[in-house]
Formats: sequence, structure tokens, C-alpha cells
Amino acid sequence: MNDKLNKSYDGLAEVDAKDIPELVDECLETKTNLLIYSEPGCGKSSIIEGLADYYVITLSAATLCEEALFGIPVYDQQTKTTPYAMPDWLEKVKNYCDANPGKKVAVFIDELLLAVPVIMNGLQILLTDRKLTTQPDYKLSDNVVIVAATNTASDSTEGYELSRPLKTRFMSVRMKATPDSFEDYAMTQIDAVMPHIKAVLGDEMAEQFVRDAVTDFKEFWCDDTKFYGTNPRTIMNYFKACDSVANRQKKLTPSDTKVRAERTVGHATHTYNWAAGQTTTRTRVKKDSLIPPLSVIETMSESELTALRETIMNSTKATTTAGIRALMAINNAIAKKGDC
Repeated sequence: MNDKLNKSYDGLAEVDAKDIPELVDECLETKTNLLIYSEPGCGKSSIIEGLADYYVITLSAATLCEEALFGIPVYDQQTKTTPYAMPDWLEKVKNYCDANPGKKVAVFIDELLLAVPVIMNGLQILLTDRKLTTQPDYKLSDNVVIVAATNTASDSTEGYELSRPLKTRFMSVRMKATPDSFEDYAMTQIDAVMPHIKAVLGDEMAEQFVRDAVTDFKEFWCDDTKFYGTNPRTIMNYFKACDSVANRQKKLTPSDTKVRAERTVGHATHTYNWAAGQTTTRTRVKKDSLIPPLSVIETMSESELTALRETIMNSTKATTTAGIRALMAINNAIAKKGDC
């Protein structure tokens, strides 16, 4: 089943995580429903639930039952009928819209592929008519947008295929989370996720802490070719763990962050001067510039080769496969130049 589902993602437009808020606004303006695909841990839910200008109501499709979506039938003594009571989520939307006319609202359906077929049918009516069959007298206001999110099928242990009519009710995109876009997002979460880190380090050092961490984790960033690696979810877990330490100890040291990084993302971060309360400008040499292609090594002068060898030997790349190959190529190139 997964192979069949994966083919349905071919050709989907890719958007950066930082562009999702603007895309939600566009869907609100055009009365279009938005469906976001991505690999696990890229931050779909966090981004939608953290939309600054929206009141967000979240429905988890994985645990959504008929009563939770449609409401519960309640017998009315006066009319001798059994109408459906408005479900809690819809009542919250209605009450907010009544009290805040014109304010933006997002109904967020998380893990869409895990909804059972009967819920899928109900959602299709909601997406099409912007109302429930059990609530014919109430329709979602124009200031409400419906957003859904799900992992790709290959990353789901189980799931259901979306029917073609349901798919066509969405603008569908594939969200890619890059380290740079995540850094921008993480900066907006310092007050909410890292209040104790901010209290201990101060505003400037807290931001430096975030930048340093994301820079360190870039090397291990998870992509389509890696089963394991860092991503927004694992890094946010790291920030939360560090914030817990800062809350308990009223300080945050490099050794504290090293231990938490090893536990939450599988490797340690480098330690920098943010812990000493000093802001420094540091440059991180990119992998491809530190270890140039062999064709480039062969064209370098002997002094350049010697300097490059020393740089690699003093770096963390010295024991990696790429580093060892580069050192061998440098030694061979220096030997050839000595024979000339």
C-alpha cells in the first residue's frame, strides 16, 4: 500500500517551512483548504498551532471518532426529537467568531491519513460545504480556514488512502524544513519554549545559544536519504531539556548542553562562548570548502597543501572517511611535487 501512496506525492509543490504562514493566509483569502505533507518531525503541527494571528482549534484525525466530529445526539423533550449537540470543537469556533468578528481562525486537522473512512466522509462534507450534516444551520464563517497535515505514507505505520474527491478539496504541498528556516522559527519560540534559558543567559545570549545549536546540528540534519538524524522535533526536545536544566540549576553550562544533546539528538554540540556571557563571531567552515575535491587538491601549491593538511588534522574531519581520503591525496600531491 505504501508504494502506491508514495506515487501520489510525485509532482507536489515544495514549500519552505517559513512560507507556511503566508500560504495559510492565501488559503483563507481564497476559501481554499490546505493540506501539508512532510517527513515526521519537520514541525507541521508546531507551525500551524503557533500561527501568531490565528485562533487555532486542533483535531487529531488519528483519535477522532464520530461523536467528536459530529457531536452527540441528545433527546429534546419539548420537540420530541433527537438533534445532535454541537461538538466541542465547533462550539469553540462559533463562540470565538461571535466574540471576535473578523479575527482569523484555523481549524487544524492533524495526521489526516490516519482518519478512519467514516471520518474521512464527514471531513469531505466539512471541506466542501464548510458545515456538518449534523449542524445544517451553522456554516463556518469566512474568517475560518481549514488546514490539514500528515506524514508521507512511507513514514506511516498505517494509514488510509485519500479518495480522489477528498484530495481535490485541498491545495496540497510538500513542506521541507531546512536548518536556516528552522532557526528563524526557533527564534520566535524562545519566550514560549526557553523562558528559563532566556532568564539565565539574557536575550542576546539566548539567541546566540539557538544559533549555535542549529549550526551544530546542520551536519546531522535528517533528509530523504537518512532514517535517523536531527530535525525540528528533536532539536525542540533538546531546547526543552536544556530549559529544564536552566530552571533547576539557575545556570546553563557547556557540559549541561552536551549531555542533553547526546540524549535528545544522539550527539553532542560544540561549546561556545555564549556560556561565558560573551558574544563572539565565529565562522564554521563548510564541509565542501574544508575538504575540496581531489581535482582541486591536485592543482594546489605545496604551501597550500601543507596548510590544508594542518587545517584538516586540527579539525573534527581528520578521522572521517572524507578527511582520511583528503589527507592521503594531499600527501600524494606533496610527494609528486617533491619529485619534480
